[in-house]
Amino acid sequence: MKLVAVIAGGTVLGIALVFGLHYILVHDTPIKPKLGDEFRDQVRDMADFAFSPPRKWNIDDRTTPYTYYVQGPKESGFSPLMIYASITAPGSIQAFLDEHKKRIEIEEPSTKFISEEEDAIDGCRVKRIEYDCDYKASDESPVVKLRTVQFIVKDPSFPVFYKITCHAKMETFASHLPLFEASAHSFRRVEIKGRIKYLPPGK
Repeated sequence: MKLVAVIAGGTVLGIALVFGLHYILVHDTPIKPKLGDEFRDQVRDMADFAFSPPRKWNIDDRTTPYTYYVQGPKESGFSPLMIYASITAPGSIQAFLDEHKKRIEIEEPSTKFISEEEDAIDGCRVKRIEYDCDYKASDESPVVKLRTVQFIVKDPSFPVFYKITCHAKMETFASHLPLFEASAHSFRRVEIKGRIKYLPPGK
């Protein structure tokens, strides 16, 4: 009887160990963000980049030329939103960013910058910033606290900057961040025939 009890106890302990390891592995393994098919504007011939949006998010590619709004699932107050855009401008990435941050503060005085870091996307130098601000859909609407992560991408060959802006409510931002990051890092530049002759020799 004692032998049976020992065997039974060992079996129970083994089962508990297996379930414990399974729980730890499942809960400690990060879930890979799921992206949709790559998108590139096939209508406008000067569309110079492509990206993969979060899967099942909707793309508005007609409101503003060469600017693409990627709308996430509906949330009360404010739904997660990504905006991809290109801007022709001279100068260094730091000078562009400094002016850009000044404009943000003028347009929305509630803005509070949190961080500024170096990053890289598609072989380009990138400035990654995060900031908080207030949002109101209308004068009568309640204030919604937003958090934004933005990637400023500097094209090394042309006087072009790309802005990838990701907004979400502050309380849900962390849950959307992996998708924001994955989609932003799927960005790639696309050659345009009219620009090839401006490339430096050997490029």
